[in-house]
Amino acid sequence: MEAINKLLRDPGWWVTAVFVGLIVSTIAGFLKDVIGRALARSSSTFRRWRQHRRTVFLKAAEKLSRDFGFILYTRVMAVGMLVLWSTFIVIMLAAFILSKLSETQHVRATVLLVSSGLLSFLPYFSAIHFIHLAYEAKRMYTERHFPDADPKA
Repeated sequence: MEAINKLLRDPGWWVTAVFVGLIVSTIAGFLKDVIGRALARSSSTFRRWRQHRRTVFLKAAEKLSRDFGFILYTRVMAVGMLVLWSTFIVIMLAAFILSKLSETQHVRATVLLVSSGLLSFLPYFSAIHFIHLAYEAKRMYTERHFPDADPKA
């Protein structure tokens, strides 16, 4: 029990756990659609829920696509979320360095390290959502205003 307690007080363990969490969440983000399609084939409730979420997403993209300024605003929101995510990562690394420099601030640094690591997931996923929403709205805007344009441009 003492070994586990000592391990939990080590900020290196928390940094490793947060980075492994980031890697796992990135992989899960890529696998989310594959898993969702597999579940949709097996469950009608999940299929309806997924269709509802897609409908809400497309309605939001349709509203954004009415004016290109809204699309730019969504992109700015995505960049803001990425800056916030980066700030949490910097705070997490600063807490790790602080814990190595001072033994008296060890508990505060560990709390700061863990909380900033956990909070960093919120702006990360929000940024991904905003980027996806802006991309879909731009595609709709281009189709509406430039019907002869190359869709890949």
